[in-house]
Amino acid sequence: MIDQDLIAITSAMMKHRNEEVREQSALLIGSFATHNRACEALMLYSFKALNELLEDADQNVRNATAWVFYKLSVTAAGLECIRDTQSADQMIASFINHSKQDGISPEKGQYLIFLLEAFANLTFNDYGIEPLLGKGAIQQFSTLFSAQYAINNLSQEHHRKICQLSLRVLGNMSVNHQGKQECIDHLVIKSSSWFLDENYSDAYDDAL
Repeated sequence: MIDQDLIAITSAMMKHRNEEVREQSALLIGSFATHNRACEALMLYSFKALNELLEDADQNVRNATAWVFYKLSVTAAGLECIRDTQSADQMIASFINHSKQDGISPEKGQYLIFLLEAFANLTFNDYGIEPLLGKGAIQQFSTLFSAQYAINNLSQEHHRKICQLSLRVLGNMSVNHQGKQECIDHLVIKSSSWFLDENYSDAYDDAL
């Protein structure tokens, strides 16, 4: 049984002035994320704070928040929560903000991975794809493949995972008419084709 009072209290603690309290509160909210019965309470009490924490000053808090959105994205009810609260708008804005040349840093790799894992689940249909269209998402996903600033600032493991997940999200988005056109406009086929080179050592077959 999901205690709505616990969700309400924990959600309020996500606004605490101490960063560790905010982080642990977000992680506790994430533990409810895969329970369908929790969605109503999460929408009522948690999503406003979660969207704000995507831009928290503390990286551990941001990581915990991105993990919550990933956990939400693994169930149909959680995906509906993300869509109905327009949280995808904040998620993609935050992803772009923290993956641009002037925003990226080594400690942000896991944060970007959690958001990409959520996007991979979110973009299985038009309802989840549409919030990412027209916002520069497709251009940014493809830019990260070979941008020197991303290669230099992220660990090899994180950059590899980000490329793999970005390919998966782009593949999902390309089945949408507007998404396909954005992929064409931003030369996604050209930017991703080098992953198919037989000399490239990493396996991206499942993402292409």
